[in-house]
Amino acid sequence: VLFRKEIRELLSFYMYDRKKKQKRSEAALIGYLCLYAFVFISVALSFFGMATLFAGSIAKLDNGGWIYFGIMSLMAILIGTVIDAFSAYSVLYKPKDQDILLSLPIKPGDLLLSKMISLYLLGFIYSACVYVPMCLAYDTMVEFNMVMFVTQFINLFTVSLLVVVLSCLLGYVVALFSKIFKGNNFVSVFVSLVFFGIYYYVMMRMNALLQEVVTYSLEIAGVIKSFLFPVYHLGLSLCGSIVSTVVFILFVAVVFFVCYLLLSHSFIRIMTSSEGARKLKFKREYIRSSSVDKALLKREFKRFTSSTIYMLNCGIGVFIMLGLVVIALINK
Repeated sequence: VLFRKEIRELLSFYMYDRKKKQKRSEAALIGYLCLYAFVFISVALSFFGMATLFAGSIAKLDNGGWIYFGIMSLMAILIGTVIDAFSAYSVLYKPKDQDILLSLPIKPGDLLLSKMISLYLLGFIYSACVYVPMCLAYDTMVEFNMVMFVTQFINLFTVSLLVVVLSCLLGYVVALFSKIFKGNNFVSVFVSLVFFGIYYYVMMRMNALLQEVVTYSLEIAGVIKSFLFPVYHLGLSLCGSIVSTVVFILFVAVVFFVCYLLLSHSFIRIMTSSEGARKLKFKREYIRSSSVDKALLKREFKRFTSSTIYMLNCGIGVFIMLGLVVIALINK
């Protein structure tokens, strides 16, 4: 029952129109499905092209297989974790249905498990956008056998479980920052702009970055082997190693169990924690009259600064134009 409830909440954004407060029509549902399918396929194809170039370059090295899978799987884990962390923040640390759920005769561990399953499904989708193209690129260009196919298929589900654990930890960090900077939309806009800047920088210099990764791949492999032994065993597992597959599955299972125990002991405190309302000190002020144009301008400015999404949608063009001016002056 809890699992079906979480699935309905995940699908409610697509099946329910919050503005009209009614279910979407079949045409709207088909349109949304086609749109999201197009987005995910486009992202997967972009990573497939990147993985193809990387696999062709790194396959020439000794033990290039596990190095390729280690680096690419680390990218899949990071991307899935970063995106899934915001879902973990809204599902675990800032849920909207905590009062109803806690009033029911349900164990806190069962509530936590149902929410972690929904996070698992989201993490599965996000990480698969990188994981599946990564495996297809190597299997079609370098090497393929049935043992590799089996280990790659098993690790598709295991990697998503590791993404859930890391997203729960990162979601806690997001919750701390949101509590510190509560109500400060300018900080949220600044963080979003930094994130977009890093994303576009990486996309524009993708070929150069791939070349640098290939150049220093042995050094990166040494770091992975020395300090990231789970990723090392994951790379060997994706190359068909049964022993490394068992080692990686056991590691992820232990880490997930520890994370579940820690969260289940403090789940009630997490769900019932309230940030409280901000205390405002009363100040006697005189109300000054202003013209209609000035009053409308103040109202629109307050509305503009009241929403992070509104500020990004309406103001990101201004930041892009300012950035282009700076680039033009530098490259003059």
